[in-house]
Amino acid sequence: MEKKYELIKTYGESYSIIALKDFTLITGEQIKKGDLGGFVKSEDCLSQDGLCWVMYGAFVYGKVSGNAVVKFPAEVYGTVSENAVVQNDVEIKQNAIVTGNAVIKDSAIVEGTVSGNAVVQDRTYVGPNATVTGNAVVQADQYINYGVVTTDLLGTNDLLGMLYAEFGIVPKDGKVILRMVMARRYDEDDKVKYFFINERKTSKFLSRDFKLGKKYRVPSDHPPIYLSHGMWDLYDFAEYGLAHDPVIVEFEVYIKDIVGVEDNCALVNKFTPLRVMLDEEQYMAMITNKGV
Repeated sequence: MEKKYELIKTYGESYSIIALKDFTLITGEQIKKGDLGGFVKSEDCLSQDGLCWVMYGAFVYGKVSGNAVVKFPAEVYGTVSENAVVQNDVEIKQNAIVTGNAVIKDSAIVEGTVSGNAVVQDRTYVGPNATVTGNAVVQADQYINYGVVTTDLLGTNDLLGMLYAEFGIVPKDGKVILRMVMARRYDEDDKVKYFFINERKTSKFLSRDFKLGKKYRVPSDHPPIYLSHGMWDLYDFAEYGLAHDPVIVEFEVYIKDIVGVEDNCALVNKFTPLRVMLDEEQYMAMITNKGV
């Protein structure tokens, strides 16, 4: 087999690659004999077959094969194959698979599988339990954590699809349960109340105290509020002075009152704070028992 590149020892455990012949990448760039490419850990990281290539400045510690192209700046710890293109401040994590005609670009991070004609871009994330394929487009800070995505969920405003892909939740009776960190306080009558952290100076509506079990409507002149479904490090909220007595509160929200999903949060116009899911003491006990 005629080799298309050889390794040049550089520094540490990495090698630079240098082209041994002329060829054209599927992205159109001309590689000339003697051109320097990117960095690889060993020859196992970049196949000698096909038109695959690692451009100067990119790093590959995983495996690149087929006609795949990795452009600077990018780091590949997983597998990139077939006609996939990875470029512009991208990280392909260990165990991630990028194949087919997939394009990963613009500060995206992939831990799962991306294939077909999918495009993942714009500071997005594909988690280890997710597959993005078909003609899917993942964009604008989306977090795809669950299931199989085959379309442009954001472009088509597929709320149910986004809720499952980002949070792994399925509505029941037209409602979902979301979460957010709030701060808990007690008034002079020792009655407990809750407020949104860091919002008391920026929003008249969110500066109020909220009661569990009461329904709230966001005023028409106020933007929707952000609720998520994740877990937070409550210790950090207390340690860094972000909140006194932080708690994770669960909210009941009707699907009809969700106007969008962005930044791994649902944008809602109506909500009901239901219960405290976790307080700081419970959180510390939980992570201690888990050995975190």
